[in-house]
Amino acid sequence: MPTVRANGIRLNYEQVGSGPNVVMVHGLAANLAFWYLKSVPFLRHDFRITVYDLRGHGRSEMPPRGYAPSVMADDLEALLDALTIERVHLVGHSFGGIIALEFALRAPRRLASLTIADTRLDAFQPTLRLKDWPHFDIWKKRLRQIGLPEPDPEEEADYLLLMHERHAAQPALPLVQTGAQPPLRVRGERRAVQRWLRLLESTTARVDFRSPGPSRERLRQLAPPVLAMFGGLSHCLPTCDGLRALIDCRVVVIPGVGHFFPLSRPRLFALALRTFLLHVERQGTLRTLKVQDEATRTTP
Repeated sequence: MPTVRANGIRLNYEQVGSGPNVVMVHGLAANLAFWYLKSVPFLRHDFRITVYDLRGHGRSEMPPRGYAPSVMADDLEALLDALTIERVHLVGHSFGGIIALEFALRAPRRLASLTIADTRLDAFQPTLRLKDWPHFDIWKKRLRQIGLPEPDPEEEADYLLLMHERHAAQPALPLVQTGAQPPLRVRGERRAVQRWLRLLESTTARVDFRSPGPSRERLRQLAPPVLAMFGGLSHCLPTCDGLRALIDCRVVVIPGVGHFFPLSRPRLFALALRTFLLHVERQGTLRTLKVQDEATRTTP
């Protein structure tokens, strides 16, 4: 796989397709396969898709520090510069959505659009105990069915739930829509979980991941067209409601699925995303034609 030197580290990436540029940012404990093996095949015929491994993930370099969303947004900017991508449709899932937001707020002119997929923002839901998650009972039942111990209901529904190595040895969960755990066994899952644990144990990631993300005041400054896509059973729905009330955005809530719906329903996710992106492209073309027409009519 190709790599680039970006923001002082080596980042692994893949690029396929042709058309307007779309860059997809995965969440914690994942890698570029999150998109590449599932959603990308449904998008590559209309867009040039770039996916990459976040620092410390997949085959990208694992430096000892620098895992706050602001630093990872620097990584993203350096990646775009290295690949000579000036303007982009940016898509982020979970923690990747926070990275995408940070980049969108600092470089709005480089964004054609922004898609946030099931991201939890402290601005709308600072903490969520598992016992307060409406679908926790469904999840507990599924864990019992596959022989896993139930987590403490007082535990927060955050990235630490992803760290338990036992999930590497478990079969795929058919009810992926009901859990906050890695839902599907993708290629190299065991290796990915081992790398995830090493990341938490040998770097500043544990602390850096606690960054609260953008405030409501900053979120109000979002300039590009925004799509907020969430699962109907997700523990992140309060963020969806918060974004809907705060900014002008298109909202898609997919019923019967949860946090990892881009994996469990990749075709449905890609269809909704494609529809939004093509709409944005058409609107941009219409605006360009209007400006050209006005310029022609005002030319002496």
